Amino acid sequence: MNYVIDVKGIEPILAKLEQVKGLKFLKGVMGAALSDVKNWIAVYPPESEANMPGRRWYQRGYGQRWYRKDGTMGGMKTSQQLGQSWAYKVDQDGMGGVVGNKVTYAPFVQGPKQALFHKGRGWRTIEQAVVEVGPKVIDKIKAQIQAWIGG
Repeated sequence: MNYVIDVKGIEPILAKLEQVKGLKFLKGVMGAALSDVKNWIAVYPPESEANMPGRRWYQRGYGQRWYRKDGTMGGMKTSQQLGQSWAYKVDQDGMGGVVGNKVTYAPFVQGPKQALFHKGRGWRTIEQAVVEVGPKVIDKIKAQIQAWIGG
């Protein structure tokens, strides 16, 4: 599950940068920008009743838990560490990159197939990250480029 944020309209600035410093510095600013998206999406909502011990519950970092008839606790260690699994990769030229997550259930918790159950508990989606953080990312990249070219 990956999403792309495109920065458009900076070609003239990039042409000037190519003459001045080259494009290597873009990898750093793109990495910082993608890190902002990753950090925003990786925030877990507060725990809910679904995470509280009862007959059956989901224990974050572990998986499904339940109490057996004899009072002992059972469970299935199925957690793939969703929040910790968000990552980003910057393209070789620094002109783009991706933010993604390889957890098998990510699309159903924070992606385009988000279950109403997760939406109702406040899980952020990657689509929301693009709307919320995307413009700030673009502004950050443009501001850094402007600073480097002295404009």
